[in-house]
Amino acid sequence: MKAILIRKSTQQVLKRANYPKSQIQPINGLADDLEWLLVVEQLKPSYNSETQKLNKIEAITATPHPAYDFLNVYSITYEVVDLPQEEIDAKAEAKLDSDNSATLQLKYKSDGIVAFDKIYALILRAKANGELTPLQTKNLAIGLYAPLEPLYKGLWELVKLNLSNETPPTNAKLLEIFNKIVTKVDNYIDQVMYPPNDII
Repeated sequence: MKAILIRKSTQQVLKRANYPKSQIQPINGLADDLEWLLVVEQLKPSYNSETQKLNKIEAITATPHPAYDFLNVYSITYEVVDLPQEEIDAKAEAKLDSDNSATLQLKYKSDGIVAFDKIYALILRAKANGELTPLQTKNLAIGLYAPLEPLYKGLWELVKLNLSNETPPTNAKLLEIFNKIVTKVDNYIDQVMYPPNDII
């Protein structure tokens, strides 16, 4: 049976353990300042975790145990406490921050950052392979920055709109890179954000 050993003079809890005898009987030779108490724990009441919390209250008592009256009770009870409105609001906000919509937005943002870096690596690779001149590389990188920057926020549809408002390059190699970027954005939106099986 769960029990607590205390120092009576200071009301200090010295030990939490099972009662030191398999049969609950008085202990001979225990120092006068020490006392074993048997733990009596109240059932936890039901409560609304969204708006309330449960406080655990532990107390040394001089109340005899109902079955073993030579031992006093160490009482464990619970009280339901209403949370302050600020804490309720914070919990509600935290719940929203971890729901499916918030998780999706984090994914779109993470994927957007990766895509942005890959697009600029594609441009630099074309320069390294001699497919673009340094001036073409510079102009393309600068010209695409503003339309592509919302990828860092996970705003793929805004990037699609931005690209549709751009005048496609006339140079064949620049046009090929531009079209690859447009296709990459379109595919992400169609396959990840709005996959066909989600459309009713």
